[in-house]
Amino acid sequence: MDWGSLLAIIKVIGIAVGVATAVYFIGSILTLTVGSELTARRLRAEAQQAVAAGADVRFVLILPMLREGSIVARTMGQFLKAIQNGLPVSVVVATTAREVQHRDSVVKEIEASLRNGHLDISRVGSLASTVLSPADAETFRTLLEQKSAANSEAQVFLRKHLRTDTGSVAERVISELNQAAGREAFFHVEAPVEMEGTVGQMIAAVSFVCSQCVTATRASVCRRIRCDSHLTTYFDACNCCR
Repeated sequence: MDWGSLLAIIKVIGIAVGVATAVYFIGSILTLTVGSELTARRLRAEAQQAVAAGADVRFVLILPMLREGSIVARTMGQFLKAIQNGLPVSVVVATTAREVQHRDSVVKEIEASLRNGHLDISRVGSLASTVLSPADAETFRTLLEQKSAANSEAQVFLRKHLRTDTGSVAERVISELNQAAGREAFFHVEAPVEMEGTVGQMIAAVSFVCSQCVTATRASVCRRIRCDSHLTTYFDACNCCR
């Protein structure tokens, strides 16, 4: 096989990968938009049924998120219009302290490797992809492949371009969203390190919502809670507080 044929094959593969990546991101955006709209419609229908039956019903939508700082603001924002239109729902983003713990651990390992004369570029590049955006991870890997003198530059680049953790992004946008909603509708809860996995995030979020039941100002908001995630569970909030 000559070089011309090889380059042609590489070009076709590159185009295929690019198209596949574009389709993936377009699909993700459509899934996020359509999914939030369907959730809002379902909650609105159930609220209308409850009101018709004479009940005062509010819902809490719990969203466990991990390493999703790039989409958490958009995800919460998908429910803003429905809330402004009177949908009786509050949105609780449940993150975990493990995300920051993992990021800090990865950074320490990478920096230790950069100080090591025998740098494993493949290993370090793989680690970097978990704490940097895809584009920044590629730039970082390019720096690693340069002469060792560039290691200090790579370290500076790493620190400068670390992805912001999901919880920090959520905290930053919640005030603005609540102001736009006209009420406290968006909340953030961070599960401690010892509470593992999605279940730990859900438990932390439910505990937070339940704790609001004991305050008179929030009692009417906590009549009924829906955990809408990998689970679909109904329960009486005040019972869960006991």
